[in-house]
Amino acid sequence: MTIEFTDRYGGHGPSWLRGCHGDCEAMGIVPLFSDLAPPDADMRLRPADPLTQTEMMAWNDAHATLNARPEGHICDGWHFVTCLDCGGTGRVSWLRSVTRVPRWFWRGVRFARFAMQPTISPPEWSWRRRFGNYLWAAFLSDLKSLNR
Repeated sequence: MTIEFTDRYGGHGPSWLRGCHGDCEAMGIVPLFSDLAPPDADMRLRPADPLTQTEMMAWNDAHATLNARPEGHICDGWHFVTCLDCGGTGRVSWLRSVTRVPRWFWRGVRFARFAMQPTISPPEWSWRRRFGNYLWAAFLSDLKSLNR
């Protein structure tokens, strides 16, 4: 048997600048649990916070959609709904991305104190190689994934 492990983004994480920072974490969908679940649902998996009115409406829509299928569905109380912050895209507008640039830049500059330490890199790495690795981790990987 072969098992392949990957992350939730399929190996290509979203840019911090463009990704939704809401509950979906740049995925576009959010799992919600409702107390309207059937009595045999596993209540140990219930989150502590109750749903808001808009979350409850989204959960009800998802539940009704699944019940409308000819095969129906077995409801355990959990449904994936479209993210209310990004509308299911997993991204934010370009205007919001531009407003994030100063914070993104400052976070990258602060990261240099850690990333440039010789003790965290392989011993054979030069200062130039550590600096290139720092630039990639702090800035270039986000810029490369802007369109994802």
